Amino acid sequence: MAEEPSITTGHETGHEKVRADHATAFEAEPVDRPWADATVREIKQVVPDATKVTCRRDQCELTIHATSDPELSSKLSALQEAQSLGGIAQAIIPTPPDTDPDGTITMRIYARFDRTQQ
Repeated sequence: MAEEPSITTGHETGHEKVRADHATAFEAEPVDRPWADATVREIKQVVPDATKVTCRRDQCELTIHATSDPELSSKLSALQEAQSLGGIAQAIIPTPPDTDPDGTITMRIYARFDRTQQ
């Protein structure tokens, strides 16, 4: 049985710093194009409402949107399921959400993958 992915919220160290730290680490990672393309397709299959799905060498970035806090919480819980991102990622790291001017809640999520088992 696959181990459940770990989830961290990042709320402990300040929203902007957490968001910037994850974005910087993600952008610095080199791209393994064949793996990245295949993993983007897989993520889009298991998380069909994710937007801006981008993968690099062993991590991916995706965005989810919600219209309320309960909806966002429900979507985060669903991501942990084996049929979703939780079934393919080693760790799921949501960053603090932003609220857009129209009230939409947007959250960037990083997923890390253990490629040593491939």
